[in-house]
Amino acid sequence: KVESYEQTEYPFQMVYSTPPLLRVECDGRNHLTIDVEEKMENKTELIKVEDDAKCKVLIRSGHKVSFTIVHSMMLNDITPVETNVLSQQVINNWESQESYNVEFQLIPKCYFAQLYEYVKVSSIYIGETTSQRKAIDWLLSGLLTETDSSGFSDCSNPFFMERYALAAVYFSMMNKDADLPDIMKRHEAQCSWPFVTCSGGNVVRLQLVGEEGFSLGTIPTELVLLPRLKELDLGKNQLTGNIPSELG
Repeated sequence: KVESYEQTEYPFQMVYSTPPLLRVECDGRNHLTIDVEEKMENKTELIKVEDDAKCKVLIRSGHKVSFTIVHSMMLNDITPVETNVLSQQVINNWESQESYNVEFQLIPKCYFAQLYEYVKVSSIYIGETTSQRKAIDWLLSGLLTETDSSGFSDCSNPFFMERYALAAVYFSMMNKDADLPDIMKRHEAQCSWPFVTCSGGNVVRLQLVGEEGFSLGTIPTELVLLPRLKELDLGKNQLTGNIPSELG
């Protein structure tokens, strides 16, 4: 969607009459190449891409162009979902032969279907610093690694929601500057993490103690996604706020 179009005046320079060029590539394939013109203001262009496509937007322009990328889908063929991926305003100069480009990856439809009730879908792309978004990005990176060949981060995994919950809990309670543990970098099974105890694949015990670095933030509501959790150790930490009502 092109939100605004405005010719930019550059002192002592020729303003080129060539309209801005906008190109969208996903997974190495060109899906859209258009000249952006004034008549396109507040108009949309629809493209269809793969479910979890990695895309890039490129603009060459001597004008000011504002645009928004919207991810639209149907969940379970019933629920329509629209969420803004990014909104940008671009001013380039043809004289300098510079281009603007930005890359992004679409969150798979099945992730939305699983997490729809637990994340704020309308802002999931722009909330890059939230623990929920960090957990989703970590899960997505797992899909791309050979070490996750067992499909731990695949949404069809029966313990996917518990894996997401543990990642969200980790990013919520850990110091933002803390380095990701090697065992999480390797995307190993969550039941092998040192602060997790499982039975039959389900999490039954969590040790989120301050001595291990779990000392910041609030008690995450994602703990409710661990249905078999029986023991929660929050000793020696500096958590604030109340126990989430979802935990009973």
